[in-house]
Amino acid sequence: MCLGYRGKDLEAAVRAFQTTAGIAETGRIDAATVKGAKSQLAKFRADVARGKLTDSRMKTYSQWGMVAAVVLLLHLLGLLYLQLRLRARRKQLGTLAQLLFELNTRSLPGAPAIEDEAVKTQ
Repeated sequence: MCLGYRGKDLEAAVRAFQTTAGIAETGRIDAATVKGAKSQLAKFRADVARGKLTDSRMKTYSQWGMVAAVVLLLHLLGLLYLQLRLRARRKQLGTLAQLLFELNTRSLPGAPAIEDEAVKTQ
């Protein structure tokens, strides 16, 4: 599915929209669905311009607008959460890299003796 959501609720909502818009019901947001959504938006804008919206239609459109806003907000929160997790992971990896860089393996007991390149060339 799109938007990272998977489930029967989203699929049912997409199918209901496709039925209303007269699009073949696939349950997936494809090019035909996007075209239908744009068509519905153009129809809505034309109705607003002519002042033809009834209260029930306005309520329906506002409810769908709220649903879309909630979905977008959830995605934004999810992306922010992932960004915070990535920053924390990068910080951990940076600290680990610094520790490994500072670690002197020659001073550890049982570590093989490694000669410096400068010593080898002399």
